[in-house]
Amino acid sequence: MALISIVGHKWIELLVAAGLLYNAVMGFATGSAVLFYKTVTRSEDQFLYWSAVLGSAALGIANFVIAVL
Repeated sequence: MALISIVGHKWIELLVAAGLLYNAVMGFATGSAVLFYKTVTRSEDQFLYWSAVLGSAALGIANFVIAVL
């Protein structure tokens, strides 16, 4: 019952969290991630690539935690 209440009120935050986590997982798996509007590959620029992957993961987890709490 509590989960239905949370999903009813916080569904946009949960969708954003899912999108960010999807970007992080797919970026780690494929070697290319989206950073704002640009696709960054691991072979081109490792700093921007890891910033995109780790930033997406951190923001996705934080957004999920905020939505649940």
